[in-house]
Formats: sequence, structure tokens, C-alpha cells
Amino acid sequence: FLLSFFRRLWCRIQGLPLDETSEGKGKKKRYRKPGVKPKKKKKTSGADNGIYSDGEYDGDKPTLKTQPKKQTSSGDETETESSEGESDNNKGRKKKKSKSKSSSKKKQSPWFSGCVRLTKNDDSNWLSELQCFVRSDLVEVFCWNEKDGLEGYSGRKKPSTGQVAIRCVFCKTLPASERPSGCLVFPESLEDIPTKVGEMVRLHFKNCPAIPDDK
Repeated sequence: FLLSFFRRLWCRIQGLPLDETSEGKGKKKRYRKPGVKPKKKKKTSGADNGIYSDGEYDGDKPTLKTQPKKQTSSGDETETESSEGESDNNKGRKKKKSKSKSSSKKKQSPWFSGCVRLTKNDDSNWLSELQCFVRSDLVEVFCWNEKDGLEGYSGRKKPSTGQVAIRCVFCKTLPASERPSGCLVFPESLEDIPTKVGEMVRLHFKNCPAIPDDK
């Protein structure tokens, strides 16, 4: 017992740990020299983030390691501001384009205002040579309007504005009072177009006053 007592006293004076296994105790205790204050743990700026440094310990707890904060440079800020400005400009341009398109659609007339020849590339596969010549050189299709007048129309039913009509390409240049009957027809459907063109060949073009001699 005295040996054990002097052994503990000597270890405490020298600050040496006791061999607790021989004493029968479960845990080791750390001893310090008398008059020496324990070291305080130092916290760094990264303590709030909960990040500890590797290999730096004071007792059983690791010390905290600072984490570098991300800094946004002035160049990044100006870059984001410029990108936001460009996106706003693009949105404004798109709105202007959509407005201009909608306004142009409103201004457009619901029917075709010009005229085209009544011919197709494959007419020779289905029509005779005379029919192909009449469609390509003698007649044209257009959307009728009030200003076009009804001179040369021999039908009974009055057409409506925007209705498809077929006319002689030569008689349209004549004054309204000189246009002969049958130079203007109104087909009721697509199937009625060949019939109306055939009527013009039989009834009009034989006596057309405006047709050139070479035709």
C-alpha cells in the first residue's frame, strides 16, 4: 500500500500518467503539473460553420478551421447587371414584334387582292392542249370586289365581295361599257371551274373583241 501511495505521489509531482491497468481502474486520467493552467481552445472565424481542422487537437475535441468565404467581384456584378439589361431589351423587342405582327394581320384583307393565271404544272397530264392554252394565256382568277363591277357578267345571281371569279385577260382592259357578255364568270366550287372555262371558250373567245390576232 505504501509503495502504491508513493508511486502515485511521484507521478503527480512529475506530471506522469499512472499505469491504471495495474491499479484496476477503467479510464486513464491526464495529470498536469501543479501551477500549470490548462490550455484554452481557440475558435477561429470558421467556428460558426462547424468545420474543424485536421490534426489540430486540444484534449479530445478538434480545433476549428476557417473556411474561405466566397467573394463576388465587381466585375461579376456588372456582368449580371448587363445580362439583365440585355434580357429586358430582348423582351421589349419581342413585344414590339408581336404587336407589329398582330397589327399587320388586322390590316390584311380576308381575301386575295391580286390575280393569277388559272394554270398548274401538271395540267398537261389531265387537260387537252387547248384547255392548257386557255388557262395559261387567256383567263385569270381573282377575288371580285364592288370596284371591279359586273360588266360582262351574264349570270342572274349577284356575287358577294371576295368571291372567286374568272375573267378574260384582254377584256379587263376595255372600258366597262365595251365589255362583251360572257367575259366574266363566277364558279360555285372547284369542280365548277372546268365547266365555266369551257363556256368561255365556246361563248366568248370566238367573238372576243379584245383578243390579239396572234392568239
